[in-house]
Amino acid sequence: MTTIDHHVQGFFSSIYSEARNKFWRGASFAAQTRDGTHTFVKEEKGIQAAALMPKNSAHNDVLYLTVSGVHGVEGYYGAAVQQMLWEKLSSQIPPNAGLIQIFGLNREGMEQYRRTWLHNIDLNRAAIFNAADFVRDPLSKAIFEYFKDFLTPSKPYNLSQESNNFGLKLLLKALPLLVTGIKIDDHGRNRPTAKQIVNGIASGQYEHEASIFYGGNLATMCAGNTTIPEIIQEYAAFLRKYASSFRSLVIADYHSGYGRYGRDSYLSCMREGEETFIRMNKALNGRLKSEHPSLKGRKTTTYTSPGSVEAYTHKLFASEGIAVASVTLDSGCVKPDGWIDTIADLCDSDTLKRVAAEVNLLKLLRKENQIYRHNTNDDGLISTVQREMYESFCPRDLRWRSDVIRQSEQSMSSIIHEFSRQY
Repeated sequence: MTTIDHHVQGFFSSIYSEARNKFWRGASFAAQTRDGTHTFVKEEKGIQAAALMPKNSAHNDVLYLTVSGVHGVEGYYGAAVQQMLWEKLSSQIPPNAGLIQIFGLNREGMEQYRRTWLHNIDLNRAAIFNAADFVRDPLSKAIFEYFKDFLTPSKPYNLSQESNNFGLKLLLKALPLLVTGIKIDDHGRNRPTAKQIVNGIASGQYEHEASIFYGGNLATMCAGNTTIPEIIQEYAAFLRKYASSFRSLVIADYHSGYGRYGRDSYLSCMREGEETFIRMNKALNGRLKSEHPSLKGRKTTTYTSPGSVEAYTHKLFASEGIAVASVTLDSGCVKPDGWIDTIADLCDSDTLKRVAAEVNLLKLLRKENQIYRHNTNDDGLISTVQREMYESFCPRDLRWRSDVIRQSEQSMSSIIHEFSRQY
């Protein structure tokens, strides 16, 4: 049985200003404890970031970077983890290593309890390193087009009737693709697997600005008329000021939502055979999943996200000759419900339990999209969905909070221990 730790409640906040104030108090505490070996750096204009940088800058080894709030409301969980790191783990940073924590990257989404940034942009789909070289998989694009009107109807629907039949509707919508396939071009039909369907829905789309998982207008990006979101540009500029003096960079991007309730998942854009992947996988007890497995049949991420902040940061600094190890740490927080969960309980299936939670997550994103798309003048309804979004991505359940903070402390401590050794 999970041990409940009442102390963890102090790491969590329910409003943006409270979370930000805790972040700065934690950073100041860490700076005082490491004053003999590290210089404290503070950035509050645009990017909210704090850093412990080695005083002996001649032999900088590894820079640890954590990011919270890429998906707005998920930042309440990520900020709690960062507060724990200030209090419990900053003392583990070696004298020749540095630590940067970026708080609430998507401030607008965090303040409004939404996942998306301005203009409905999903920052974890919009951070494309080189738009001109990016080619979206035609199958994924066709799959999203097939599900678009179901996932984000152009007309309001009865939200109260959605709770019990969304999973069944989703299955019935997907069955024709699984049985007869989908037409991509004039060369015939392609019958996708269930995983390819998930990837088509969740990997990111760049055509429908009012729909979910929107990463921005890719055609405009490629034409050079616009670039990645301004906040990502600010993020990159800030990191460049400090990362260039280090031989290696270790990135931990904190999210919540994916996977089983109360259990962390470890996902990475690194290729499975890379030395940095092997070391990160070792630190995470063999639980790291790659978007690019080296062998068929190996565990992979449920979907790929070429526009993720983790992938963007990895490519940015790897292109500058810095050894980069990166991981997205995602804590499952959406309670599964409905008939899928009932079957999962009867079968005692971990896979089905995860699927049930993810179906419920997709239902919540659909509901959020509909409310902000069609009911923007209904303050009562918006307030209700804001509370639901917070509870769904940062549950007040003390057992959940104890579990995820414990797992985050163990994983980050292990990562620091592994990468503080010489390459």
